[in-house]
Amino acid sequence: MAKKTSKKKTITKAKSKVTAKAKLKKPSFKLSSQQKLVFGSLLIILGVLLFISFLSFIFTGKEDQSVLRNFPERTEEYKNWASQLGAWVSELFITKGFGIPSFIFSGLLFLSGVYVTLNLKKAKLRKHWIWGTLITIWLTIFFGFFTHKYELLGGTIGYKMNHLLQYYI
Repeated sequence: MAKKTSKKKTITKAKSKVTAKAKLKKPSFKLSSQQKLVFGSLLIILGVLLFISFLSFIFTGKEDQSVLRNFPERTEEYKNWASQLGAWVSELFITKGFGIPSFIFSGLLFLSGVYVTLNLKKAKLRKHWIWGTLITIWLTIFFGFFTHKYELLGGTIGYKMNHLLQYYI
């Protein structure tokens, strides 16, 4: 009888180890086809809205700058085609950020949405993001040379990086 109870104990220990391993399962980040469609569509829409707000900012940016000081209030009317949020995001990316090369980010978001929706290879998308970010940084620094004439070209980051490079080189 002692042998039977020892076997029983080893069996229960083995079962408890199996259930402990089952509880510590790593989470899966795989998306279902419906989730891919929704997430990809969201990225596509976000990319298009960023492009529209950036394009509108080129034409109406100066008119919206005085209104942006009172950002959360809805009493003022914005000229940006994407309204208040579009004017604020455009101000952030173009004036305070990378300047005109910020258009590349809207294209990258659109492309990411297409890749997720159509379930294409992610390695190629990663390559697009690396090159897109690199081109954005280089164009921002290059356009920083011309910020004293055209404020929108390089943005604040381009101006500061260009100033830093000219100072140290």
